[in-house]
Amino acid sequence: MTDIIRFQFRQLFRTRIVHLANIMMLCIIFILLFLSSDTSDEIRETMTAYLPQTISFAAAIALMAPLIMIGIVCGDDFQDKTINHELTAGRSRAASFFGRAIPVMIAAPLTAVSLTSIPYVIYGALFGIGDTIPLSNIILRILLMLFPMLRLSAFFIFLIFVTKKQLAAVIGALGTTLLTIGLISGEASLPFVTAAQHFHGMLSLTDLLNLCKFDNWRTYDLTLKSFYTYYPELPASQIVLIIVSSLIMTAVWLLLGYHFFHVDDMN
Repeated sequence: MTDIIRFQFRQLFRTRIVHLANIMMLCIIFILLFLSSDTSDEIRETMTAYLPQTISFAAAIALMAPLIMIGIVCGDDFQDKTINHELTAGRSRAASFFGRAIPVMIAAPLTAVSLTSIPYVIYGALFGIGDTIPLSNIILRILLMLFPMLRLSAFFIFLIFVTKKQLAAVIGALGTTLLTIGLISGEASLPFVTAAQHFHGMLSLTDLLNLCKFDNWRTYDLTLKSFYTYYPELPASQIVLIIVSSLIMTAVWLLLGYHFFHVDDMN
């Protein structure tokens, strides 16, 4: 299995479409941040003041690239029958499944978090970091995003091994991104998803959005210009629920995916 894992990592590093997708998503996020923060003759907001208003959109867009990455690693070998050849040559189904699942379970969440955070690093270097929110709180939330993204990655691995279609990841990535943006903007209204936002640990998407949400209140000066004050602390119960539920559901999706792959006749 280790040789399959090494090959999949090499494939990720050498596949041009992976790098192009990552660069494209990174550019899109930064351009959106740069344009939407344009205040003409006024001073731009600092990074810590601007991040709470926009990080949910950045995370939604960043989801596309790693999910496409999962489609390439797990779905491409179904198209050219590489997995069939491995099984014919005596490879166990566990080696074929986990040899592909493990690399993307590592690479996809890290890529998504990197694409979410790097534009803010660049923005902070250009326009200042500020002190609206402590950096420690921002870093904690970004690190916690790894867990719902890990859970989401496991679900897409399951989806690909059930459908054996690379297109499932592409359609799913686009659908997930659009649904997330719809929830952020209020355009999407799904009762179950809306209810899940009030209960930590129910869905990976709502956990991700909750981590991007900062409690705040607004104050005004004498010219009626508004100022936001943020409360960035996360309750310990929310942190525990996100971590535990993400790890449990990651294991569930992987076991279900392996079960379907194990009993599949591979015709």
